[in-house]
Amino acid sequence: PADSPDLSPIEHLWDQLKTAISHCLPAPRNRRDLIAADHEEWWNIPQVRIRTCCNNMCRRCTECVDARGGHTRY
Repeated sequence: PADSPDLSPIEHLWDQLKTAISHCLPAPRNRRDLIAADHEEWWNIPQVRIRTCCNNMCRRCTECVDARGGHTRY
């Protein structure tokens, strides 16, 4: 389906970002701390990881078509 998270390269990055923030020490205590941690961790994602997520889109689309919109390994 068109709105499938399998077809969104940023979904994998959101998961990595969430994991990184959950390991922040000290843990964010309020909204402002959370936003600051989010910005810091976002800028720490290596550019090559972002490119890899985008470059995998052709394979993701093919797998989604092959699965007829069902589940894929992504």
